[in-house]
Amino acid sequence: TVLGLPHFDASRAPTTMDLSNHLSFTEAFLDVLKRSDSEPSGVSFLQTGGVVTSPGLQPLAVVSACATVASCFMIFSPLASMFGIARARKLGKESPLPYFMLFAQAFFWVFYGTLTGRPGIVHVNMLCSVMVTGYLFILGVNANPEDAHVVRPLLLAGILAIVGTAACVLCLPRHHLRVSVFARLALVFNILLYVAPCVQVVDVIRFKTIDGFPVALTSASFVSSMLWAQYAWLVGSMDYLLPNVLGVIFNGCQLGIIIYISVKFAEKPAAEETDCVTLSKKQAQLRAEQNYGTGGTGEA
Repeated sequence: TVLGLPHFDASRAPTTMDLSNHLSFTEAFLDVLKRSDSEPSGVSFLQTGGVVTSPGLQPLAVVSACATVASCFMIFSPLASMFGIARARKLGKESPLPYFMLFAQAFFWVFYGTLTGRPGIVHVNMLCSVMVTGYLFILGVNANPEDAHVVRPLLLAGILAIVGTAACVLCLPRHHLRVSVFARLALVFNILLYVAPCVQVVDVIRFKTIDGFPVALTSASFVSSMLWAQYAWLVGSMDYLLPNVLGVIFNGCQLGIIIYISVKFAEKPAAEETDCVTLSKKQAQLRAEQNYGTGGTGEA
């Protein structure tokens, strides 16, 4: 204590048992950090900048719940259209292609979520896979007679190909390789899902009408993509972040075009109808004047 140093008490020196307890606690804490990065039940220690959050209302849980609700709206939005097709027993202008892409990407995301231990991704995509399988069945059964011999075999072959591809990927030897392949396959079908309505967007621009365009599905997909992008950012899943960012961009552009066409060209038929009514009134008035003039000359 002469040099101002604290007095060393040998009775308080850390024993071997204390050190082992400290190491076991450190290992357990690091294990919690690792598991918190893979579980969507809350925000991890690293993701909050070193601040441990309470187990109550956590941002990740709120975002996951909101994203699930938005996805449910997207999944159930085509129900009215499917009931209409079932009653009419024909597809009309409805295309099975976007629904097949939706089924394929959801099917692959189920395996990705299972392998990475993220139940939020698994549950919503499993529901989507089941519901869209029913939609594809309705579309195949009620295909237009002139296209039924092509649509039905293609849908069946496509579904079998997706299931067979998933089975082959599960046979790969390494875990990270299986995760990577499922993520890439899902990304490809996500991009195709966003590109598929572009043909209908071209028809909307060409014919100035939104008939046959899946407005409800696109709107719900836009909101769902925004929320799942935030979820992927919070859990640090770049594989799940990229397709949802693309979904926000593609769906946002398509909705912008739809809103522009519906607002600009919705007033045109009304204006034309008003012009037709005005022209008819003028023609009727002119004929009445002509008849009145002819009758006056005859009496004279």
